Amino acid sequence: MTQRQLVTFAILTCNRSQDLQVCLDSILRQHYQPIEIVVIDNASTDDTEEVMQKRYNLTLINYFKLLENKGSVGGKNIAIQKSKGDIIISIDDDALLIDSEATQKIVDRFLRDRKVGLLTFKSLNYYTNKIAREEFPHRDKSLNPDIEFETSYFIGVGYAIKREVYEKVGLYPGDFFYGFEELDLSFRILDAGYRIVYFPQVTVLHKKSPKGRMLPNSVWLNMLMNRIKVSIRNLPWRYVIGSIIIWSGHILLKTKGNVVVVFKAFKNIAKDIQNLLQQRRSIAPGTIGKVHRLRGRLLY
Repeated sequence: MTQRQLVTFAILTCNRSQDLQVCLDSILRQHYQPIEIVVIDNASTDDTEEVMQKRYNLTLINYFKLLENKGSVGGKNIAIQKSKGDIIISIDDDALLIDSEATQKIVDRFLRDRKVGLLTFKSLNYYTNKIAREEFPHRDKSLNPDIEFETSYFIGVGYAIKREVYEKVGLYPGDFFYGFEELDLSFRILDAGYRIVYFPQVTVLHKKSPKGRMLPNSVWLNMLMNRIKVSIRNLPWRYVIGSIIIWSGHILLKTKGNVVVVFKAFKNIAKDIQNLLQQRRSIAPGTIGKVHRLRGRLLY
């Protein structure tokens, strides 16, 4: 008989009340029990709070509205801290599960292999039913998306992680607001001896809602800053230097030569360099070797 572990669905939301309803309804259709649902409202200004109070039984769903937007990273950390489950499942608020047996499949997969610390789901575009390249967790985009494989990083749109992993490696970086928090956590997960597995047996449909998103230049600023921070925190210096060069060029291309974005990123990193150096815990050579074998993201 399958061990009945408590599973938490931890959902972060901001100004997407209609999308959130679709997401929550897909979770409420899950057959597996026991589950809990934690919703962290990142200071929404739409009708999210009203929808939660009128549509849902808040004795079954733990709803917390923040007074200020803590960013995707701060909001995720609060969701984790509010969760009680042995397994914590995170799905973007503009995504949904398509299989009412998804939770059972996740629990069974973790039980089959104790070394698996995180399962990253198959993500399909809600409107086209096709996989987006940026949401496939491997650099080789020609791999069969219907076949499970071990990987070195995960995609935040849909994943499950064992509580013991957070307890061992820590939460997301507290000084990140948006971007690359998954890669930072992935390095620490691998370094602790856990496996990250792409698990297409569970699929999410992702709407990629434009609501609640940052302006493009703010996105690229955060991406560059956080990619540099991830490298300084986790990687040998040769990779730090290489990733800074590659990502600075990438951001210049994406912003059509906006040097102000790159300058701001470096200025902010310079202000925070002492703190970053104190956080620095370079992953072991064996972990570097594993990331290489899995064609992971050491430079890009």
